[in-house]
Amino acid sequence: MGSFEENYDEDVLRTFTDQQQARLRRLHKLFDDKFDEIAALLAEQLQVADAVEQASDAIDQWEEGQMEESPPEPRNDLDHLLHEHHKIGEEIMNIREEAS
Repeated sequence: MGSFEENYDEDVLRTFTDQQQARLRRLHKLFDDKFDEIAALLAEQLQVADAVEQASDAIDQWEEGQMEESPPEPRNDLDHLLHEHHKIGEEIMNIREEAS
């Protein structure tokens, strides 16, 4: 989902109330920050300088697991960050659906 500015053009922004826009801005910031936390943790665990690709892969795998009948429960630090990232993404999608 990425940053707020990358996801919404002026026409789309008009579909949201000022309150929804403010919530979306805050949630997108949290979403991006959580991604950075995941990448930093993976960089530390893997002992690499940059783990952006690994973070994206981990998020994709977590999201795939969330689609299963019995989604995975967080068991370690990485899982907890992935779970939090997923929940923020769900909040963003809920606001988008409210505005449609």
